[in-house]
Amino acid sequence: MNKKIIPAIALLAFMVLGCEKKATVLPPRPVSEEVSQIAARYTELLASSSNGWILAYKPEQYDDTVYMQLRFQGVQTMSILSGYRGFHTVQEAVTYDFEGNYVPIIVFPGESVFGELAARFNGSQKFKMTYVENGGYFNLVRSDGYDNEAFRLDPAGAANQAKLDAQVDAVLAQIAHEEEQARLAEETRLKVKAFAEISTDFYFYNLITERFSARIDALDTLAKTISLTYKETPASVPTSATVTYSIYPKGIVISPVISYGSVVVDSIELGEVQEPTLQIVKAGNAGTGTMGYMHEAPYDFTLTTDRGTSITDWVTAPAQQVGLFAYTQNAEDYYSEVVNQHRQVFGTYLEQHGSDVKTDTRLVHQLYFPATSPTNLQISTHRQSASGNLFFLYRFAMEKSEAAASALTITFTEPAGATVPLKAGFDEYFSHVFPEEGVTVVPVIVGTTLRLRLVSVKDSRIWVEYILQTAAHRSLRFD
Repeated sequence: MNKKIIPAIALLAFMVLGCEKKATVLPPRPVSEEVSQIAARYTELLASSSNGWILAYKPEQYDDTVYMQLRFQGVQTMSILSGYRGFHTVQEAVTYDFEGNYVPIIVFPGESVFGELAARFNGSQKFKMTYVENGGYFNLVRSDGYDNEAFRLDPAGAANQAKLDAQVDAVLAQIAHEEEQARLAEETRLKVKAFAEISTDFYFYNLITERFSARIDALDTLAKTISLTYKETPASVPTSATVTYSIYPKGIVISPVISYGSVVVDSIELGEVQEPTLQIVKAGNAGTGTMGYMHEAPYDFTLTTDRGTSITDWVTAPAQQVGLFAYTQNAEDYYSEVVNQHRQVFGTYLEQHGSDVKTDTRLVHQLYFPATSPTNLQISTHRQSASGNLFFLYRFAMEKSEAAASALTITFTEPAGATVPLKAGFDEYFSHVFPEEGVTVVPVIVGTTLRLRLVSVKDSRIWVEYILQTAAHRSLRFD
């Protein structure tokens, strides 16, 4: 190594060490002989009370008086129990000291309740201490001269002990309440999580109470948002809203609040998860209900150009029915998975019991509303022996249902022609796709074309989609 470098390194090290700051340790404050004698006497008095002493102390910026039990166990050692949260259990082996030239000043450590109150509420850890001989108690006045308010340190007795116990009990009750609220909030979080994970083929996903009814468009448990579409009145334009939610012990609070007319939904108190729904104990002032997957629509679908006309009003209007024709095709996506299972059984029945019937290439529905003959549903198949179609006609009556939104009841009245000997099989098949509870008429837009999907009110996993023949009908819109 270059010999010139060594002195330079030594000089640099000296400069660094010379600049290093050392912590300043202040010596204990001196205590006069007179104060030492008084402090020794006070120490004996303090230790002589077997139940300790009760201090009623109110820091300047704290609203309430804090009760403390101080048990002096010998020279400079004590235990503290206070009614202040965080220090509401006994703190053992607390050290204290005396200082002062003229009056004893008792000094409590920063790691005690005194240090906490001093740091947060302009309290003090140091108090001038005087003993009131004729009262048998001490007066404590903060030593920094901030004020002259005296706080009594009395021997523990039934009355002041009860005040401390009540304060400690209140802290414990508050902690227990918070723990219970946290437990309930966690239960609610798990309910929401379990609800969000429900998977089913039920057609409708709703939130319905006594005075509020909405379609659930999305539920995002990560972003904590719910997207809803609802109507203020049956004839209203649908309103879509995305609200955020926060968990509280009994349910969720939503923001912004959904409010119209006299309806206010600001929170939803949740009941139990009963798949595929979650019970609603109360939704604001909108009453009880359920949210989740259901078989019925949340509200009536109405004509966008005439909100007073529902989709079932339109279908059942006498003038409208003349010439109305709706039909399906053979492709499986015109039918729900459950209906396709029933179609397969029904097709086998027709081939086994009908004459010259072929269903694997054609098994379709055709709804006719002719001007001069009864309304009827025709099931159409291919022929087995030659080209061409077969038609099985079954007359029906139809009316608007008041039991569910946008629902119709269809009652089959009279089979005709080749359907008559097959009536049992038709009745069995129709009991599924046209149950006596009715079907919900759901508008579906495919491209730019309106179609009607008839969804079973009894089991919404069952639905059939119909094409409207007339161009003017296909251009209508309902929502």
